[in-house]
Amino acid sequence: MDVFKMLVCAPLSPAFCKAAVGLWRFKAAAYFLLLSAVSGLGIFLAAYAPMEQLYSETLSLSAEKLRGVKIEGGKVVTPDGKDVVLQAAGGEPFAVASQNYIDANKTRGLLFAFEKDRLTLYMPDGSETFISAKDLGEIPDVSVMIPPKKLLLFALLPAIAAAAALFMNSFCLAIMTPACFIFSRPSYPLSLAKSAKLALFSLTPATLIDFVSAAVFGQASIGIAYALVSGITALFLIKKFAASENSETPRM
Repeated sequence: MDVFKMLVCAPLSPAFCKAAVGLWRFKAAAYFLLLSAVSGLGIFLAAYAPMEQLYSETLSLSAEKLRGVKIEGGKVVTPDGKDVVLQAAGGEPFAVASQNYIDANKTRGLLFAFEKDRLTLYMPDGSETFISAKDLGEIPDVSVMIPPKKLLLFALLPAIAAAAALFMNSFCLAIMTPACFIFSRPSYPLSLAKSAKLALFSLTPATLIDFVSAAVFGQASIGIAYALVSGITALFLIKKFAASENSETPRM
C-alpha cells in the first residue's frame, strides 16, 4: 500500500518521502512500475482517438486494396505489375505498393510504401525508416500485415504506450539522479542510490500533471515543463529533508 500512498502523498508529505528514500528497496522498483503504468495510461488515452481516426480513415481501407500484393524473393509484386495507390476517405493518397521505387516528389503525405525491395515508413518528423523485403520474408498477401482494429487499439497501442512510458521514465531517472546527487550536497548529502529514489519520487507531480493533460486535453505536457516540475520538486524535498534534520539535532 505504501507505493500507492506515495503516488498521492509525494511531495505533500516530505517526512514520508524522506523515510522512503532511506528504507525503500524493492518498493522503489514497484513504484517505478506504478509510475510508468500511470504514464503509459496517459499516453494510451492521448493516442486512442487519433489512432482510431487514423484506422477508420486509412488503414481500414488498406486491406482490400492490398490483396494481391505480395513479396516474393525479396521483391514487391503487384497485380499486373501496376502501382496500387491507397487513398483516405477524402481521396488523399496515404500509401503505395509498387514494383519500382517511389518518386521522392510523390511521397508527400504517405504513411508507408511497399516499393521494389523494401517497406518504407514515413515518420511524422519527415524522416524515413526502411525495412528490407528480404527481412520481411515471403508474404503471399501483404494485406495480412494490416492488424484488425481491436488488435491495434487494445493490444498493440497499449504495448507501445507501456514501452514509451518505461523508456521516458528511465531516461528521466538517468538525468534526475545525478542532478539530485549534486543538489543535495550543500544541505543534505545523499548517496547515489538514495538520490535515485529521490529522483523517482520527484517525478510524481510531473507524471500526474502529464496524465491529466493527456487524458483531458489529448496532449502530453512538453519536456521542459516536465523537467522543470520534477527539478523544483526535488529541490523542495531536499530543503524539507535538511530542515527536518536540523530540527532533530539537539541544541548544546
